[in-house]
Amino acid sequence: SATSVRIELTRTADAARLVVEDDGVGFDPGAVADDHLGLAGMRARAERVGGGLTLVPRRRGTRVEVVVPLDRA
Repeated sequence: SATSVRIELTRTADAARLVVEDDGVGFDPGAVADDHLGLAGMRARAERVGGGLTLVPRRRGTRVEVVVPLDRA
């Protein structure tokens, strides 16, 4: 039910950060099974490269944030 989405990609010396926010109806992350393919897949891909995924339900919509460390080799 979202009518808009905001996507932000930023980089620091140590990490890349992607934030996706929408104005949909939101959801309760505690009510979603750990094996839910969409969320589990996003989390697994972030963790595979040493990063992390954060879901933040809001009054209107959802915020998904992925932070991935950058290789400084």
